[in-house]
Amino acid sequence: MLAGFCAALCRKNRDIGYILADSWFASNENMRFIAGKEKLFIFEVKANRLVATSERERKEGKSLQTSL
Repeated sequence: MLAGFCAALCRKNRDIGYILADSWFASNENMRFIAGKEKLFIFEVKANRLVATSERERKEGKSLQTSL
């Protein structure tokens, strides 16, 4: 759902620098899709989630626990 919206938006307006979305859309799949379009993204992340700030950290298992 978000991927289709972002793809259409990027085709119509190439000046978009980032995508802002609710935590409901904060999935690995959506983040990778947006990064693949060479755009930045801002998502709210729910508490009790593991987050890696880079691909390197993810591969090394260095994740941070989110909290309130």
